[in-house]
Amino acid sequence: MGLLVAFGFVKCTFAELFHIPCPGCGMTRSVLALLHFDFRGVFRYNPFGPVHVGITAWIMGRSLVAIARDGSLASVDRSGEGKWMLYAFIGLQIAQLVLWGLRWFGLFGGPCPV
Repeated sequence: MGLLVAFGFVKCTFAELFHIPCPGCGMTRSVLALLHFDFRGVFRYNPFGPVHVGITAWIMGRSLVAIARDGSLASVDRSGEGKWMLYAFIGLQIAQLVLWGLRWFGLFGGPCPV
């Protein structure tokens, strides 16, 4: 999905409807900036972009390994790692909402450009 957004094939529905940045606005541009070693751009667009990619890769990678090895995700749950994946994902979403709110008050560079 990120690639479709990055190449302009898909627009953010939230931004298109409400004409304001969504809570995750700038995520794709942030990751692309990181790939170009533009660390200033990472923070300008969305500092949680690379974190989101990392957590998503962890969840997807661990899930694929469990399914390939065991045929189900039960081993992830039994190991307790699934619980930490969920906590990391929920914590990231909460942090994303807090950042979005703070940017409306002009902090952290203000709202991300749409």
